[in-house]
Amino acid sequence: SVTSRVAALTFKSVALSIVAQPISLNVTQGQVASFTVLASGVPVITYQWFFGSLPIPDATNTTLSLSSVDLTNAGSYRVVVTNDYLSLVSSSATLAVALPSALAPTLLVAAAGPNLEVTCEGTPGETYQLLCSTNFGSTAEWCPVATNAMPKTGVLKWLHPAPASGPVYFRAVMVK
Repeated sequence: SVTSRVAALTFKSVALSIVAQPISLNVTQGQVASFTVLASGVPVITYQWFFGSLPIPDATNTTLSLSSVDLTNAGSYRVVVTNDYLSLVSSSATLAVALPSALAPTLLVAAAGPNLEVTCEGTPGETYQLLCSTNFGSTAEWCPVATNAMPKTGVLKWLHPAPASGPVYFRAVMVK
């Protein structure tokens, strides 16, 4: 029997490399967040995305998409890229999730037969109160007409009888 010399086997970076790392994101709650990695190397290349130190079930593609993110999705994401020769870990990408800022309501008033249709645009989920007055300025007395939660569309519509004579003024306020 004869013993050979020790041989070293080294894989070059062409065996597997991460060409484009995932990038950190800042998104508003309810939006979609997507992380992407680009790898190059000897096929077959597989992917496994992680949230913190935990693997994300079924997250085995080059892109990780999170629909309708909330504060529980905020944190660090990375992907492990593997082929038959190497296994590489991407740099961490951070997802920061911000709460939506409340929109100041905007109103549009239009004639609708014997009524006025008051359309309010605002922040979904917030509650708005429609107020009306027959005069405008510092002496105006604002009377409540309706109070509603803004639907997901961000648009509320109220009907109000058109005045027989004289002006009518409307405003919407967010109710806390």
